Amino acid sequence: MPYKNTNFTLLHNQQEIPISHYHYGFEHFFEDNVRFTYKGVKVDHGYKPKDDTPDSAAIKLCKTIDHGGKDSLFKFDQLYSELKWLRYRYIILGGKVYNHDETIPHVRKKHIYAVEFKNGKIVRNISNSRFLNGDDEMIIRSVRLSLRSVEHRAREWHKKTGSLPRDKHIEIEHTEKLQEIHKFFEEIGIKMNKDGGIE
Repeated sequence: MPYKNTNFTLLHNQQEIPISHYHYGFEHFFEDNVRFTYKGVKVDHGYKPKDDTPDSAAIKLCKTIDHGGKDSLFKFDQLYSELKWLRYRYIILGGKVYNHDETIPHVRKKHIYAVEFKNGKIVRNISNSRFLNGDDEMIIRSVRLSLRSVEHRAREWHKKTGSLPRDKHIEIEHTEKLQEIHKFFEEIGIKMNKDGGIE
């Protein structure tokens, strides 16, 4: 399994911490990895390169250990994993978690998703024309691409208009989990935006 390993030193709370960073070269590997020991706690953490740099990922983990040692790190890993799932599977806008409708759920290996907004706009994972274009044909045969596409289009519409999806799309249980994650991250000094990203 090809990967690129680099080592660097992070300065945190006047302490120099040696960090090992692993960057995987294939697209289907969604996570990079940082490994180090801080305050006697061993850290081995995977993160999405689009969300973090090796430095920022390591700083979050150090802050977590400062907050409550090994127990806080365990909770962080657990909640971080749940946040990744929410961001992959659902649409997070304005601090709430929304689901989509599957418009043709019985057609095998074709995924057409739609989200209806409060201003009347219906956003789909494909273009709104009568005929599927080349990209659409590829998207509807992949759950991952369909989820990514409907989320991107929903975010763009929300950014353009400020409108949110209709209440029928709200996932109450998952929204409560998102709020729990947000609260814990704030406690340890990690900022989280209303679209589920952490800073």
